[in-house]
Amino acid sequence: MISRSSFIFNVTMGASALLGTMAAIYPANAAVAPLVTTLSSITEGVSTPVRAALDQLGNFYVTDPRGGGVLKYNNAGRLQRKFPVANPLGIAVTLNGELLVSQGSSVAVINQNSGTITSNFGSFTKANGIAVDSSGFIYVTDSVNNCVQVFTAAHAPAVTGMAATGKPSNSFGTTGRLNGQFLQPTGISFEKISNQLAVADTRNGRVQFFSTSGVYQKSIGSFGVGPLRFTSPQAITFEYSDDDRTLSRIYVVDSFQSNVQVIDATTMVFSRYIGSYGLTGGKLFTPGDVILDRFDTLNKRLLISNGTGALTLFGIDTGGIATPSTGPALTVGSLPLATNLLMLTITGTTESGATVTVNGAAATVSGSSWSKTVTLSEGINLITVIAVNAKGSTVKTASVNVLPPSANPVSLTLNPAPALTGSASITLSGTVTSGASLLVNNTPATVTGTGWTLPVTLTQGINSFLITASRTGMDSSSTSINIVLDRVAPVLTAFLPQNNTSTAKPVLSISGTVTDSSPSSVTVTVNNASHYVPVSDGTFSLAVILGGGTNLVTVSATDAAGNQSSFVSSTMIYNPLTPKITLTTPSGVVTSSPNHIITGTAPAGSVVTVNSLPVTLNATLWTTSVTLTPGMNYFAIKATAPDGTSSTIVDTVSYGQNLPTISVTSPTQDLAIAKSSFILTGIASSGSTVTARVNGTAFPVSMTAGEAFSLALTGLTIPGSYEVNLSATDSSGNTSSVTRTLIYDPTVPVISVAASVPPKVTATDGVLVARDKNGPVGTVTTVGGVSTLDLTGVAYDPATLNIYTVTSAGTSTRDGDLNLNGKVDIADALLALRTLLGLEPPPSFQQMLHGDVGPILDHDPTVDSKIRMSDVIVIMEKVVGLEW
Repeated sequence: MISRSSFIFNVTMGASALLGTMAAIYPANAAVAPLVTTLSSITEGVSTPVRAALDQLGNFYVTDPRGGGVLKYNNAGRLQRKFPVANPLGIAVTLNGELLVSQGSSVAVINQNSGTITSNFGSFTKANGIAVDSSGFIYVTDSVNNCVQVFTAAHAPAVTGMAATGKPSNSFGTTGRLNGQFLQPTGISFEKISNQLAVADTRNGRVQFFSTSGVYQKSIGSFGVGPLRFTSPQAITFEYSDDDRTLSRIYVVDSFQSNVQVIDATTMVFSRYIGSYGLTGGKLFTPGDVILDRFDTLNKRLLISNGTGALTLFGIDTGGIATPSTGPALTVGSLPLATNLLMLTITGTTESGATVTVNGAAATVSGSSWSKTVTLSEGINLITVIAVNAKGSTVKTASVNVLPPSANPVSLTLNPAPALTGSASITLSGTVTSGASLLVNNTPATVTGTGWTLPVTLTQGINSFLITASRTGMDSSSTSINIVLDRVAPVLTAFLPQNNTSTAKPVLSISGTVTDSSPSSVTVTVNNASHYVPVSDGTFSLAVILGGGTNLVTVSATDAAGNQSSFVSSTMIYNPLTPKITLTTPSGVVTSSPNHIITGTAPAGSVVTVNSLPVTLNATLWTTSVTLTPGMNYFAIKATAPDGTSSTIVDTVSYGQNLPTISVTSPTQDLAIAKSSFILTGIASSGSTVTARVNGTAFPVSMTAGEAFSLALTGLTIPGSYEVNLSATDSSGNTSSVTRTLIYDPTVPVISVAASVPPKVTATDGVLVARDKNGPVGTVTTVGGVSTLDLTGVAYDPATLNIYTVTSAGTSTRDGDLNLNGKVDIADALLALRTLLGLEPPPSFQQMLHGDVGPILDHDPTVDSKIRMSDVIVIMEKVVGLEW
């Protein structure tokens, strides 16, 4: 027997003292419920998967009695090798890479190089789960004898000092239902932060935690069905924070209930289920084991041995306690979990123009790519990458474990290689000790002096490379890298109106979806001006200002590997004289119901259609009921006036079951504003928490009565787009988001008169419009931003001739400024009244272009070429803030 001093010390310490340290062990802020994505299952070579294990290089191993013993896969899920083992059950990988496989009465030790069983150890009635702690000690559950046996790294029994009658002296646990007792223990896992063991106490329906010396600590769960109740718990795995220093979540697989329960490791509160009973994708059928793969520290996967004869994979979000990104897009290339290198080059991508720092030092940025060589030290090294641009900052963290240096190691470096690429052929290279040989996945590289190279061909997906350098008389060195080949172009769906569609709305809302395996962005080009749009959770949105007349809108998506989608284009015609159609129900709403009602207004006598289907117009109000499909739903709403002119607006509605609802009620659509402040209002599901970001920066939200909320944008000084992203999170952690863009455009248009009869005018900073009672009059030409209208030789009705310039925010030269001093105040109202009473000379044509405004119909001035009391009233209303 071999004694372990730390074992004896922990026994004398006592359970109460250990429990007193829990507050220091676990972080104060709780983990959020994970976002889970169903990934493609692994079926190659799989027959009856039982238990699984992961090594330091990202390979995973599965015991499969009918599949030939133990199956080894690389991190991309490709079968690498089979180790023939009779009746395999539990499996673990030791610190030196040996495989430990339980075979019922003993545990087999497999040398991976030879592929043979080199020895067996232990005496069990039914050896089941196996765990290895950070010191190399081995723990094996005996499901029949209801205990856990403990062995040293050399496979010898370890003295526990707690021997019980009839039980080996190297075990802990007895038969029963009390704390520290078992009824059929199965899976066992080592939790490295608290240095504890978690044991699936299957027939007691719970998970028990023990110190490494076998002292009972606590239990979670009880027998039954529902959150934190288990019928047949079989295995446990743990998720840690991105810096690998705190425990975030616990995952427990229940074979009978065919699901995985996610538990907040701080509060021990149930978070969510993953999987449910079934045989199709994402379903589980008597699952036996669960492991968390975080070989790529920025992407996490749950691997579950599934009774369907497959290894079922679920993608897990990038961090239990991470905060949302507010700045530029940022990716960090794959890093090895373990290495013996003291220098490592980190690479990744970000938005063009952003600056990047790695652990506080500036990285080299070229276009959208960045790189930085960092110095490492033995142990866990936290790497913090920060990208900053005008939108804010984005932070990503990863960790690398530097193993103790060998006594006489071979020097080995790996030159920077892309973590993600669209090219199938690349060359790996680096430096190595002169005279050494080097293998990349067992393929010899070319070594010249101290340099080495090897061209490699990538396959679609993750490509894992293990690089090993050796020289006679020296200890070998190794490192690893993952490179993802992505040659699949993003799938873009852009919601644009049909080609040659007219609209009276100067702000066009463009949205859509992008499907791709790597981060993507969207480029929207309007009249040769390009706009970069990030993709978040597979969706994008942008509001743009249309110019007067024809606008060419083109949308394309590009992923991080450089693959580009096909282009989606449409020609939009902005004409303020087309029928004005509005939405009175919010656009962009997120709802949990498939039944939705859309309402709005249109000119009386118009024909209104929604996605080409006619709807009823009651006076000026229209309404329609629609049935939604999961995801984003698009609606083109068109109004056609009796004279044949038409106008179109767009609406999107997102539908998802069990999602909290959220909508922006004012404004109901993206909007251009001329004032420097605006109060945005909305509603969200009762009990949900609403947060906001304006151009990526957190912004306060005021919750009012019931489900209503508001936020005030004040003191706007810089013209441009203000994107307000609002999120509602319910008590279950489900989140919905909606975006509303306000475009601040304080431009004051100018109109100048060159001649009054017939009229000849020029205008800047807006769209020049001319119409009379019969419709549009004359032709407007625009050169260099200056619009000109000349009605020489054109027939028009002088009494109803309405000429004005209007901006995207609705600011018009038909503004009531009768005295032409550039502002509207009480002096203009008095001058209008005096003109009406004949106390002033008749106004000039220039004055009439500003002062002939009343009455207001549907927020638009009407004209009659006279100054009347209606004009006086409208000007007064504007002075006191009741109009425009």
